[in-house]
Amino acid sequence: MRGDGDTRKHSHAIVSDAGMARSCYRTWNTTKRFFKEEEMADVTIEVRKNGPYRVHGEVTLVDHEGNPIPIPEGKRKISPEGKTWISLCRCGGSVMKPFCDGTHSRIGFIGAEEAVEKTDAIHPLP
Repeated sequence: MRGDGDTRKHSHAIVSDAGMARSCYRTWNTTKRFFKEEEMADVTIEVRKNGPYRVHGEVTLVDHEGNPIPIPEGKRKISPEGKTWISLCRCGGSVMKPFCDGTHSRIGFIGAEEAVEKTDAIHPLP
């Protein structure tokens, strides 16, 4: 959205007085002409070997237009430590995109890292 009420987010890191770095985003509001800084969620994205992206932490998914994508019941898991996570499809075969449905196991999906290693072993560069 451009014009009145336009807000844009820019990610950056800020160092606090105590020397601790924290992730923040800065929002520019063109109507009121100011930046507002807010702390970002503590999220980690784990690339599982030959599997999905596992997103650890509280996240909100949105589509290309910024509309929220609801997380289906049972797709948000809780670790024994009480941390939440969801799995997002990386193989492209899930019928529940963007969520993983385990299709990667059935189709023999090989992650890019391992696929490159196997290709290099079969066809070494001269």
